[in-house]
Amino acid sequence: MNIRKSNTIFGYYCFIYALSLFILSSCTEVESDILQIQDEILKDSIFEVAEVDSLLVGEWINISTPSGIRIEKDGTLRYLKIDQINGETEIDKRFTDKIMAKNGSFSHVENTNCFKNIFNDSIYSISNDTLSIPLDNGLNGGLRSFVRNDSIVLKMKKRPQSFMKASIKINNHIGETDVDFDASDQYENINGYFVNKSTIFISANDNLSYNCRLSNSEYSEVNFIIDQQIDSLGTYPINWAYLRVSFYDAEFGNAYYLSYDADNFIAGNVTITKIEYFENQMLLEGNFELNFESTFQEVTYPKKLNNGSFKIYIRNYMPDDSP
Repeated sequence: MNIRKSNTIFGYYCFIYALSLFILSSCTEVESDILQIQDEILKDSIFEVAEVDSLLVGEWINISTPSGIRIEKDGTLRYLKIDQINGETEIDKRFTDKIMAKNGSFSHVENTNCFKNIFNDSIYSISNDTLSIPLDNGLNGGLRSFVRNDSIVLKMKKRPQSFMKASIKINNHIGETDVDFDASDQYENINGYFVNKSTIFISANDNLSYNCRLSNSEYSEVNFIIDQQIDSLGTYPINWAYLRVSFYDAEFGNAYYLSYDADNFIAGNVTITKIEYFENQMLLEGNFELNFESTFQEVTYPKKLNNGSFKIYIRNYMPDDSP
């Protein structure tokens, strides 16, 4: 009897011990499940922080240049260049950034280039598939606008093969510099358009530029205006011009850029050697020259663009019977 009672008590002890082990194991599993859920919540919250406004996700084409951006859901910002011959976009693999964009405000998480002037602590608005970013810094003041990437937008960016070339001779107080200007690549910004029936603006940039994306010493630019109706072959005066020249000085081991605007412009002319008319476009081929000068310590130095040649399709052609 006593032995049976002892066995019964021992059995109770074993049952209680086994039950405590089961409870402890269950608590451990519950705690592990709680920690796993907390980790998942934390991961989700981190992902949510990296997310951007869903309206921003997608590809946006810069209205003023043959370039664009791709904004991804996790905040990755990729840069696009546009092949203007076939109208296709291509990712510029040199740069990738990370942004946060919510509630009408951009901020950078990771930045690899000077595009931060646009996306760092900037505001934005979206209206009718147009992304507008006002720029308030001195270098790029104004409004930057992007539109949704679709076939119509890319078609507007397409152009036939064009070019502008010239030899530029710069004289200043440190000496004389010769620069060869060549804008002919399918990614470069080469264009012309009618301001009105009698005014044509022509522009070329010899390196794909996102403005602050390239340093000032990495690209040259030529712009000029012909303020006279071109209706036949011949020579026409250039009424306004802007010249930006970049070059490398081997003696000092530095890259430089010089710019000359309307205040430095003296005279120029363009000789039209070919005209062809297309729907909403006019092809112009010809030669041109520009003359600038600047003054340093009361000494005047000439700057001359020689041997200029171009083949450019002028957009928004306005025939005589247009309103």
